[in-house]
Amino acid sequence: MVLSRRCSLWLAWGLVAGLWACATAPARPRAPAGTALTVGVVQDGREPRAAPPALRRALEEALSARGIEVRWAGRRGWLPELGRVRATSARLAALAAGAQTEAVLLVEVAPSFYSQMNGRYRWSVGLRATWAPKGDLARSVWRDAEFAAHLRYDHEREEAAVTAVAGRAAALVGGLLDDVLVRPPAADGDDAAAPQEPRQARRRAPGLRAAKEGAPRSGEADGLLYFVLVDRFADGDPTNDGAVDPTDPAAWHGGDLAGVRAHLDWIAGLGARWLWLSPLYAGASEAVDGHGAFHGYWVYDHFAMNPRFGTFEDLAALVRDARARGIRVLLDVVVNHVAYDAPLVQAHPEYFHRRGPIVDWDDPVERTEGQVHGLPDLDQSRPEVYRLLLDSTVRWVERSGAAGVRLDAVRHVPLAWWARFNADLAMHFGEDFVRLGEDLDGNAEHLARTMAEGGFTHLFDFPLYFALVDVLCKGAHPGRLGAVLSLDRLYPDPNRLVTLLDNHDLPRIASVCGESRVSDALALLFGLRGIPSITWGTEVGLRGMGEPENRGDMVFERTPLYRKIASLAQRRRKSPALRRGATRIHSLGPTHLAWLRWAEGEAYVISLNTGTAPLHLEVQGHRVEAPPGVHWTPLPITPAPIAPARVRFALRGEVPVDGRLVVVGAGPELGSWDPTEAPTLGTEPVWVEVPGASVLEFKLAVERPDGQVEFEPGPNRYYFAPPGESEVVIAWGGRA
Repeated sequence: MVLSRRCSLWLAWGLVAGLWACATAPARPRAPAGTALTVGVVQDGREPRAAPPALRRALEEALSARGIEVRWAGRRGWLPELGRVRATSARLAALAAGAQTEAVLLVEVAPSFYSQMNGRYRWSVGLRATWAPKGDLARSVWRDAEFAAHLRYDHEREEAAVTAVAGRAAALVGGLLDDVLVRPPAADGDDAAAPQEPRQARRRAPGLRAAKEGAPRSGEADGLLYFVLVDRFADGDPTNDGAVDPTDPAAWHGGDLAGVRAHLDWIAGLGARWLWLSPLYAGASEAVDGHGAFHGYWVYDHFAMNPRFGTFEDLAALVRDARARGIRVLLDVVVNHVAYDAPLVQAHPEYFHRRGPIVDWDDPVERTEGQVHGLPDLDQSRPEVYRLLLDSTVRWVERSGAAGVRLDAVRHVPLAWWARFNADLAMHFGEDFVRLGEDLDGNAEHLARTMAEGGFTHLFDFPLYFALVDVLCKGAHPGRLGAVLSLDRLYPDPNRLVTLLDNHDLPRIASVCGESRVSDALALLFGLRGIPSITWGTEVGLRGMGEPENRGDMVFERTPLYRKIASLAQRRRKSPALRRGATRIHSLGPTHLAWLRWAEGEAYVISLNTGTAPLHLEVQGHRVEAPPGVHWTPLPITPAPIAPARVRFALRGEVPVDGRLVVVGAGPELGSWDPTEAPTLGTEPVWVEVPGASVLEFKLAVERPDGQVEFEPGPNRYYFAPPGESEVVIAWGGRA
């Protein structure tokens, strides 16, 4: 029975001697007489095209040596349909649609220039070969490789590079077919017939199923995200370094995928469940105005890997090894811009907006069509640009098996575009495929709208970041943090926000807070809702107020901070309340904020005390100590539902400014800091209703007859609104 199942695919392929394929394989298997394959070959680049004749000849020889007749798709292996899409799965479908054979073979090559050394020009040629039964493309098998081509002359370009590696490429394709001939893939569900995986070729072509394997559910919040800027992490393969200078903070330092892979145990030891890698695209190498290109965000080719980081094989191996440790990998995707000197700018100037650098960052049109720091800004509304960005992203995920993507510069691309792009990613890889957006905006209501309307599964929580740093490190009132948490009601699920202390665009937490406060900052981060994230080097105290100093080289030393993070992550992982529980503010004072996290019969009180004296809190009959700093207290309680809060604002005294007096603040009930939308406070009090136990952040303001707005002097006000009715009596410029 097992033999007949294994051979069923060959019978479907027209092999009357299918049982022969199950016998012991000779050194080079040969297919039975009459075996034929429909073959398509694509050379990728800015515009996909037919592959050079040398590659086709080499493929014909490799297949002929195995007794397989080549039936070229279209014109010598090239179909226009293969150039209209970039995803391997879509190309396979196009190839199968016109095939007259029972199986198809797709060969994709992607040449990219690497460097010039010793008078020779080095190119890197990526290759993917995929075999699939025409009637069941999901049962495809594939193999990836990366080849180096050394050319003598500058005028020799992509076609010459592919020609130079044609023999090696054909040998790899032959090896793929040897695997298929010896052990054809079993049908889905035929576990008994499934052969062991002798080589990479036995893996399914990564697509919907591969991407979803091990991927976190979109609402999952039980892990730590660890961010690696690849060039700054570890150099695992010095042969791909190129020009490096570790003494120059703006230069390349040699980090690569092999280095990340070699330190996966370090990352796993912290308790990380997600690994976000900085962009890996082929991109600029030289610094511009003192700013280095090592970060990877200056893109040359969205389809190619930067050889400094390794190969697609290296990336796939890293993803596999990470998954074996319970870590899912996110790839950084750049859709807003390309490098200053990217070839695409000259080849297709129509792909770009022409507004020049952004001047008014609050202008929504300028923000989405202007140039960020002068970088050429892609016009995503053009169909060709959309196809380039979507197809390249799908291709990276398919080739790597990544569990999701981190999406760069969300605020600089129209929200409707993101909704379409994210929907297409979900269609390709499933709704649970992670789409983590970076919308660097401190307004919680803006962020909530982005999440709801943009199709993101997760967003970085910058409003919480700014509040956390202001309170813990800059002496702001604890109500600042409480007010942000009180706006969690605006999000579809606040546990899908990714919280942070710093990143490569922000000051290091050790620099902005001081080393003595980093431990409290970590305890605060892990005690808040959402998914905590750590930037490489936080665990060893890396410092830097701005770039490139905040992008220092990793040091692998198990410091007290490393152990602190590992302990917090383990404690959080064991607690449903901390991982995914509800949040409710318990109390607020001039130097403290306390909140509850609870779920499944357990609860924690998290207290932040910025003063010097210990505080004592009463929580449902339990006395809770709140010493200076951040403290977690477990309690055997389940908080009961509470009533909404109705707050009555009343004015005391005179207002020395003519016009309409308003109470304006955070949240839609107070106008979302827009005085024109805020409630009027006149001779009669004004009532505002919010969820019970909310912290309100507000000020008085006057809309003057000339249309100008004047805010009262002094800092923002904060009020803890208990369940039921309460009153706030306020005077212009005074305290409540």
